[in-house]
Amino acid sequence: MFHLKGVNFLPTPLTEAIVERLTNEAINLDDPSLEGGRRLSGTYTYIDNMIAFDSLLEKIVKSTPSGITDLMHTYTFFAKAHLSGDITHLSFLDDIFGPGTLDSLNKLNDNFTLFEEFVNHLEAKKI
Repeated sequence: MFHLKGVNFLPTPLTEAIVERLTNEAINLDDPSLEGGRRLSGTYTYIDNMIAFDSLLEKIVKSTPSGITDLMHTYTFFAKAHLSGDITHLSFLDDIFGPGTLDSLNKLNDNFTLFEEFVNHLEAKKI
């Protein structure tokens, strides 16, 4: 349902991670009180995508001086962007990691390896 309701303009690995989390939340499989592997074990199909997405969320939270408070708060911006098709929900990526970050993310298409490398190499710009 979340694939059909979503606009799917983001790269496939990111879309799959967002849809997977939305689905698990809808059927109460995602327990935010659990951390790391315990939260991921057995509930996600796209584990590699979820790990890379969680890494992206962690980098955002660590790099933001104010306004974005935790992983779930940050995740909501991605969910809103996916469901509405409004990419401006993610404009903060350019503010944190530098101009062109969002465009670069959108150009990754369905290549998981490129998505993972992209996330691993992200560094917050110096303020």
